[in-house]
Amino acid sequence: MWTAEEEERFERDLEYLTARYQLEQIVEGYVRFTRSVMEETKYFKAHGDYRSHSFAGVNERVYADQEQTTYYMLRLSVTEYLWETATYPLVL
Repeated sequence: MWTAEEEERFERDLEYLTARYQLEQIVEGYVRFTRSVMEETKYFKAHGDYRSHSFAGVNERVYADQEQTTYYMLRLSVTEYLWETATYPLVL
């Protein structure tokens, strides 16, 4: 469903990522993302509120931890393509 330009961009970005990170790290980033979305959704449904209410709280839980931040950035990179592809027919 991608255009030739989108495929080229994906290949270029994947090449960039795999030159810097192991494929296992990239996959782990996406798995962590999926798990965190499910956990935060479950928390919200149970409490009717978000777990964090400020940047300081999010910073402490995610951004201040270098390993978490690395996985966070990897999952954003992968998710951009996976979600774009999964929702592409919906945008037509």
